[in-house]
This record gives sequence, C-alpha cells and structure tokens, in this order.
Amino acid sequence: MKISQFCLTGFAAIVFLAWGADVGWAQRSKGKEIEILEVTPFYAQAPNTPVPGSKAKKASRRGEEDWMIVDFSYTINAPEGVDFLEEAEFRVYVEVPSKRDPRDKKYEDSVVLTGDVTYVNLPVGENRGSLYIPPQTIQRYGGREIMERRKNPELNIHVEAFANRRQVDAKSMNEERGQQAQWFQRLPNIDGQIYRQNQCPFIASDTIAYPPIKIDNR
Repeated sequence: MKISQFCLTGFAAIVFLAWGADVGWAQRSKGKEIEILEVTPFYAQAPNTPVPGSKAKKASRRGEEDWMIVDFSYTINAPEGVDFLEEAEFRVYVEVPSKRDPRDKKYEDSVVLTGDVTYVNLPVGENRGSLYIPPQTIQRYGGREIMERRKNPELNIHVEAFANRRQVDAKSMNEERGQQAQWFQRLPNIDGQIYRQNQCPFIASDTIAYPPIKIDNR
C-alpha cells in the first residue's frame, strides 16, 4: 500500500470513529443531547460604576438604560454514567424593527441581530444560557417601547443548539412565526451587536446558573 493511500485510509478511520462516538452518545442518551425548553427576553439595568471625575449621563426616558437579555433554558441529556457534556454552542437570532431609510419616521421593516455563545462542561439536567443587547442598540432599532413583544407580537427570537457541531434542537419564542421555516434567514442578518455574558457588565451576574463560557484565544 502506498503512503498516500495509507494516510487517506487512516484519516477515514478517524472520521468514522468520531462519527461513531457521536452517534453512540445520541443513541445512548435519553432523547436529544440538548433540548431547548423556553426562550424568554426581558430588560434590566446593568451594574454601573461612574468614572471618578466624569459626569454621568442620565437617561432622558424611562427604560433608556435597560439592556435586553435573551435568556433560554435547556436540558442536557447524556448516556447513563456520564455527568457532563463537553461543549455546546447556541446561536440566537433576534428580530428587531428597522427603517427602509434612516430618515424615515416609521419602522416598517425588520432585520435580525445574530449572536452565539459556546458553553463548556455542561452538567446533565436543566441549564440556562443568555445573550445581551446593549441599550444603545435597542434605541437604534426603535427603543424598548417598540421592541417589547406585547406591542409587537410579530417580533421573534429563535435559538439553535449544537452538540458535536451538529444542530440538535431549535426553538422560536413566537411559535406561530417559528412555523415559517427559516424566517430568520429570509431577513437581513446583522452580526456583532449581541454580547456574551463575559463581554458586558453582566459578567459577574448569577454565575452558578450558567455553565462556563468557552474562551476564544485566537
């Protein structure tokens, strides 16, 4: 056998073993590796420490300092005797109002803000995850009074869960809208405006409720 053929055969064997281990986990676990239970957006003020000597800016309207927190709960299932899932990624799509032209007064269109977080060492059982949209971004897309679901029931949030780089579950907050397959892909997507917990002032909030976030050292 030639060296190149041997290398290819060895690589194929590694891929097959990895795939087999992946399938084995799924078959031996109690259902899906990850099952998303609920998606809940809410608003909260972040911890704020004024810089000494600077003039703190005051909000001109109630709620103008609030962040939107996208909180989601999910269950980690595993084969008997396994206590942790090594890694899980969650991708979030948040529909927000937008204007066709920045000079328009009305928000007649929608765009989708996207974000993701990868947790490591997730214990078996129910866990939580969260992503954060800063108040300036909320104001940019109409403000809390326009984005709140009770006034805009058509707005939606979609969460996808990935284990071993495979999508294993997904859930939309607005279930009726969620039935419109891939609604979040048909709208313009804007990345880089949703924060992970370790990227915003909520870094030290409720650390026991959330698994550790994977550190990107690139």
